[in-house]
Amino acid sequence: MSPPDRVASLDQFRGYTVLGMFVVNFVGGLNAVPDLLKHHHTYCSYADTIMPQFLLAVGFGFRLSFLRRLEKDGKWAAYRHAVTRNLGLILLGIVVYHLTGNYKSWADLSSQSLGDFLLKTCKRGPFETLTHIGVTSLWVLPVIASAGWVRVLFALASGGLHVWLSHAGYYEWNLMDPRGIDGGPLGFLTWTIPLIAGSLAHDWVMRPKKEDEGPLSNLLMGGVVLMAAGYVLSCLNRWTSPNIWGFTGDWWQDQLATAPFVAPPEMWKLNYWVMSQRAGSITYLLFAAGFGLVVLALFRWLCDNRGWRWAYLDLLGRHALAGYIIHSMVEEAVKPFVPKDSPGWYVVLAIGVYLGIVTLFLRHLDRNRLFLKL
Repeated sequence: MSPPDRVASLDQFRGYTVLGMFVVNFVGGLNAVPDLLKHHHTYCSYADTIMPQFLLAVGFGFRLSFLRRLEKDGKWAAYRHAVTRNLGLILLGIVVYHLTGNYKSWADLSSQSLGDFLLKTCKRGPFETLTHIGVTSLWVLPVIASAGWVRVLFALASGGLHVWLSHAGYYEWNLMDPRGIDGGPLGFLTWTIPLIAGSLAHDWVMRPKKEDEGPLSNLLMGGVVLMAAGYVLSCLNRWTSPNIWGFTGDWWQDQLATAPFVAPPEMWKLNYWVMSQRAGSITYLLFAAGFGLVVLALFRWLCDNRGWRWAYLDLLGRHALAGYIIHSMVEEAVKPFVPKDSPGWYVVLAIGVYLGIVTLFLRHLDRNRLFLKL
């Protein structure tokens, strides 16, 4: 049984997301693996759904812990803890991912202007998952305790600002060398969408028992609305870039040209409306946030309503941060022995070895009640 302050569906959802991260991070670049498990940046693949689900779980947990701390310790203590925690997460991200750049002499370093130095060191390297979570959480902090409609408006305004800035030149700038990762320095504007969606999921799931019939339908409805919004906006490509895809004239086939989980045609012209994790486009984050809500609804039904649990997902959920750090080191030790053209059976074997080693470390931490938290 979970302690009273634990939400079984959230624990399992977080564990599932960590497991998905382990798998898609390892199999990238391997020929025998289906394209759906890889990042492509021209459509939303399964691999692209993982990071938004992290932000969704963060939003759920952020509102849960912040409201409890607000009630227990007061306003200033709650805000101080949130700021300190997320600054620590940003610092950890900078340490894990490193700043971009390598200067071999003082002359190389001192000859750089401040603008060039910041561009080279900060545009790409530090802005990955942990840093994005920390920056996005700080951005959302002023409204995390507010009413749902305030948070929704904040997410819409953040996404709208990202659209405006992208069309004003940020989209092209972010994709210039050195290319930004996961939306680059301003990615937090659209990563706000899954984080706010997670905070709304908290409100639906944590209602009193007498209102318990609504959360599942709210999660599903919210997920469908966001996925539909992301897909409809992705179709703006047709209006901004007409007659360049070689459409067949068949309505159904042409719809698939902009569908998530389906590779686009070879003549696809990239622009802001493509579902791209690299660009952090609003179409991608809307669709992926909606997909995450639907997956959370499934765990809500399985775990909270039907009592289903998988202890392995609980383990991964409890040690999400430790797992994130450990899995990359284990991957660096195992992946060099897995050539890109490895046959399928060897890839499966390598994944088993890789997951087995990561699991051994996490089980040791769990048995000794050692938790890495910020």
